[in-house]
Amino acid sequence: MNRRLLRAAGVGLLAVAGALAPAPPPSSVRAEPAATGRRAFAAAHFAVSPRLRDLPPEPRFRPEDVVDDVRVRPPRFFRVEAAGVAPSVDAARQASLPEAAALPAPSVSFDGLSSADNGALFGFRVSPPDTNGDVGPSHYVEIVNLAYRVYDKSGQPLTRPAS
Repeated sequence: MNRRLLRAAGVGLLAVAGALAPAPPPSSVRAEPAATGRRAFAAAHFAVSPRLRDLPPEPRFRPEDVVDDVRVRPPRFFRVEAAGVAPSVDAARQASLPEAAALPAPSVSFDGLSSADNGALFGFRVSPPDTNGDVGPSHYVEIVNLAYRVYDKSGQPLTRPAS
């Protein structure tokens, strides 16, 4: 029995020593040189699709084909009340809302670009308008879809709407 215990202790010590041994320095690892230049490959496979004019037309939609069978399932709740047990009050529930902090009024407010500016520049509008802007030390830059404009801090435009 002492031999088994001694052998197990020896294996354990070797495992700990191996785990704590320092790793070889990274300079001894040989790195492959990076491949430079372009390489071209032949295509592995080409797909063949039928011509669009040869595809059969989609079946026409007919209002009488609509199935008006809406099934309403009763809601399932995660929490189920046990029979014969009085309901308890949730200790994490807030009984009142905290008082909201007053926000300061904006110092400057002005109309910027709109979707109409995209229409004037490109002949079409983009809907919905995607408005973005950023404030710098002395300018405000706004972009709405395809058009942008630069303003000073008081809201005066410094450029015309541009693309």
